[in-house]
Amino acid sequence: MAGALLGRGPPWFPPANPGGSVPSRQLSVPNHGAPERTPADRVRPARRVRRPPALRSVVGVPRGFGSAARMGRGRFRDEYRASIPAPGADVQNPGPRLFEPPRSSPRNRREKRLVALCGLPSRRHRSDRPASAAASDPRRPDRAPRESPLAPRGMRAAVDSEKREVLERQGYRIVGEHSGVKLCHWTKASLTKGVGCYKQTFYGIESHRCLQMTPAVDACNLACQFCWRTQEWGSDSLRVADDPSFIVDDSIRGQRELLSGFKGNPNVSPERFLEAWHPTNVAISLTGEPTLYKRLGEMIDEFKRRKMSTFLVTNGTTPAVLRRMHAEGRLPTQLYVTVAAPNEGIYRKLVAAKSDHEWKKLKETLALLPTLATRTVIRHTLVEGWNLGWEDEYAELDRIGRPMFIECKGYSFVG
Repeated sequence: MAGALLGRGPPWFPPANPGGSVPSRQLSVPNHGAPERTPADRVRPARRVRRPPALRSVVGVPRGFGSAARMGRGRFRDEYRASIPAPGADVQNPGPRLFEPPRSSPRNRREKRLVALCGLPSRRHRSDRPASAAASDPRRPDRAPRESPLAPRGMRAAVDSEKREVLERQGYRIVGEHSGVKLCHWTKASLTKGVGCYKQTFYGIESHRCLQMTPAVDACNLACQFCWRTQEWGSDSLRVADDPSFIVDDSIRGQRELLSGFKGNPNVSPERFLEAWHPTNVAISLTGEPTLYKRLGEMIDEFKRRKMSTFLVTNGTTPAVLRRMHAEGRLPTQLYVTVAAPNEGIYRKLVAAKSDHEWKKLKETLALLPTLATRTVIRHTLVEGWNLGWEDEYAELDRIGRPMFIECKGYSFVG
């Protein structure tokens, strides 16, 4: 793609003569009147060669490929929300935008011309951004990293700095105070090999266009023995509640940061990469318990406003949250309830509930499922030697919930 735009950008060097068209390198002319130099004196300093703007990355990837702190995570070019509308677009009602038009500066005016000529996406306007978001500018190293705009000042972050560093080394991108995003294994497999997960097989979800995130990266009210995520939960509740729109935008931005490296992968076609750049489904699971986020219904609405389907996975211990979301008309496209034990005795041992009421709340959630106006799924996570078997008792629980789908998932140790 960059090669196709080479002819549209400025030349590498100025021409050798006013009428010439072949670029030439300006060579140094020896001075015969000067005394002869030693080999050490003949070493010339390396010249800085300026790359033409037309050869920069075309599809929104970070400016530079340094560390996340230096790049100021999330400063991307977004071509489908560009400030310059496409031909035939509704200029009067363009819809919500993730980024704003660029500022007026010589550099940005040059990029604006490239947007018009080559279809390059514009950068986000910085003047209307929250002050915390402006702090992530890599040109301002003295500023703090970006924070949630609605996090109460003076309150300790839900994810402490040490745990945040560990999670980011594992491939997470922390969003705000309590949310996170991570690339799914099947997203990578779909990009590089064209192989999708079960959601693609049974529900028609394109795996490379699926966003995996959670609004509770460090909060859960259970401690399941088979859980492959971190078990060092900071809390069984969330002390802060970030703005849902902020979480959605930064989750998409974090996903794009993780995807940016696939643009140069020879096994990923440009068309498939562009499709992955615009996710159409969000799996609200990843880690933690999503229903602990008090504004979950609003966040689901924000995803729906962006034309994305929503798959929510819950452990079923918060029936009041599901009841409220149903009353507000903010249920997800598909609701999963995990039933990991056939009876209360095994449930207590397996999920290590923090109270004595979790089993009763789970059965209350199952009784609520038939009344919800959305697609429902009961998921059985089965571990050999722990909860595998008891088919009749599982069937009795399934009859209470009467879900549209039943998924039996085998446990696999992943290290």
